[in-house]
Amino acid sequence: MGESCFIKVLLNVKPNKIIHLQKLVHSNLSLETKIDLVKELLKILFENVDGKFLVHFSGGKDSLVMLHLVKEVCDEYGFDKDRVIVFHVDTGNHFPGTVNYVLKIINEFKFSNYIIFKPIVSIWWIFRRFGFPPFTSIYYEENRQGRFSYPCCFILKKLPTYITIELVKEVKCDMLGIRAFGEALRRTLTVKERGIVFRYSREHNLKLSREIVRVYPIAYFSNRDIHEYIKKFNLELNPVYKYCSRHGCIVCTAGYYDMSEFEKEISKINQKLVQFVKSKINEWKFMHERKKEIQEFMKKLREYVRKNIRKWKTIDEAIHNIRNYIYTQYK
Repeated sequence: MGESCFIKVLLNVKPNKIIHLQKLVHSNLSLETKIDLVKELLKILFENVDGKFLVHFSGGKDSLVMLHLVKEVCDEYGFDKDRVIVFHVDTGNHFPGTVNYVLKIINEFKFSNYIIFKPIVSIWWIFRRFGFPPFTSIYYEENRQGRFSYPCCFILKKLPTYITIELVKEVKCDMLGIRAFGEALRRTLTVKERGIVFRYSREHNLKLSREIVRVYPIAYFSNRDIHEYIKKFNLELNPVYKYCSRHGCIVCTAGYYDMSEFEKEISKINQKLVQFVKSKINEWKFMHERKKEIQEFMKKLREYVRKNIRKWKTIDEAIHNIRNYIYTQYK
C-alpha cells in the first residue's frame, strides 16, 4: 500500500483503532526520507481534515522541528496558514526568554494565529500545597506501585490542552512533537500503543464534545535527526540550550536525577533560585508523600471542569473560574 493510501486509511479508522505508519518505524531510514514521509503525512492531513490544526510549540527543539515542517508543507503546497493555530502553554515557570523566543519563531514562520495559554494558578502555590515533584532517583525508588499524575503538569499543561480543544470548536486536529526515541519511556509507549495518527475523544480522563485527530509527526525522528534537521535548515534554537540540556519548567525537580544534578544545571542561570528550592524542599517535601491527597484533589478538579466546561465561552473565562475554584476550595 502506498503512503498516501495508508495515511488515508489512518484517517478513516474507528476511534481508538491502532495502526502504525510502518515505514517510519525503521530508524535506519535517512533523514531526507523521513522528511518526505512526514511532509506526505501532513499534506494528506491538510487535504482531508476539515477544520483547524492546533500545533503545540513548547519552545523546545523537537516542537521547533515539527512547526517548521508544518510551515514548509503550507508554503510548498499553498495551504492556508490561517488553518494553523500555534499553541504554547506558559506555565509561569519557564526558563528566561522562552515566551519571547516562541513569539519570535511564530512571527518568522509567518503564522498569524496563536494561543499563549496563561497559568491557571501559580506553580509556587502548587508546590506549597502538595510539595515538589520527586527527583527521578526518588520516583523510581518510591513509586514502583504505579505512576500518578503530578498536579503541576495536570493544571499547567494537560488541562490547558483540554480547555483549548473544547472551547476552540474549529480545531479538528492537534499535533505534538512527541518522539518514540525521546528520553521518556512513556513517550515510547504512547507511540507504540496508539501509533502516530489516531482519533480520540478523551483528553486526560476528560471527555471531549467531539472526536479529534491527534498526530505525532516526528515520532520516529531520532536525536540525531533532530539536530541534523536544525542544522540543515539553520533554525534558531531557544537560547536556554546555551546553558542547559533541557527547556520547559525551570524548577521542575522531576527533570533531574537528584539535587546535585538540579543544582549543577540551574545554578548556571539562577543561583538564588537553587538555594530557595533547596530550603523549601525541606519544608514542603515531595509530591509522592501526598499521593492520596493529590489523587483526591485531581478527582474533584476534573469533576468541576467536567460539569462546567460547556458553560464557559472563552479560554480566559475558563482560567478565571478554575483559578477561583482552586484557590477557594484549597486555601
